Amino acid sequence: MYLEAILSGAAGKVRTTDESPPRYAIIDIIGIVLGYSNTEANTVWVRLRTEGFQNFERTQFSGRGQRMTPICTVKQAKEVVNRLPGKRAAEFRVTGKTGKQQSAPKHDDLYIMKYSFDDTAVKIGRSNVVQKRQERLQANHNFLVEIVTIFPGKGTFESEVHRNLQDYRSKRGTGREWFDIAADDATAICSATLMDIARAREFFPQTQCLILSKLAEATEEDACAQRQRLANVFKKTTMYCLVVSCWIWSRPL
Repeated sequence: MYLEAILSGAAGKVRTTDESPPRYAIIDIIGIVLGYSNTEANTVWVRLRTEGFQNFERTQFSGRGQRMTPICTVKQAKEVVNRLPGKRAAEFRVTGKTGKQQSAPKHDDLYIMKYSFDDTAVKIGRSNVVQKRQERLQANHNFLVEIVTIFPGKGTFESEVHRNLQDYRSKRGTGREWFDIAADDATAICSATLMDIARAREFFPQTQCLILSKLAEATEEDACAQRQRLANVFKKTTMYCLVVSCWIWSRPL
């Protein structure tokens, strides 16, 4: 089994006793395997106790708010895991994947949608599942909403795109993500905005890193004038990068 990873703490925190060999908090083991909170894990444990798991000692771990909790040896932990119900427990026994081993967080996508009957009624927003967002938008209407373009992982730049489309913001309703602009034009402005942001982000750190490396190379034996000159250049370049970035994000497209 894959129990060793849990008991070692690699898959999550498991409270252990100070004795040798240590014993482990059963509630923590159940919680990690099933991806449950302590309350939910305790409910599972109560059910297991009614099915015959009775001879387990209890202890109170140090720390504020700690209560008496059941503990077990490695052998007993294996017995508990083998008796855990559900698909998650079965998957853990086969693959070692726990309920708390979640996939990496997905960044929101930036999307452009439009009314199916009006090419100039455009919505620009963010969502981690654009298709579901589309379904919710058209669920209570007698028309369809079409997806024009999706920019994967670019949802964090929604406000910058909205800023560059401020002059086109729709006044036909209260929604702040709707714009009166042709879908193709909106796509072009979004693309240009994202490219400008990428250029600014690339230019700023590269320039700073170059000057910082020069500063690091200047040792105590170097002339003070050289160090002062590099420091001044760094300050001026930093200000220049900020000005360029602000200009890129504020200029009309």
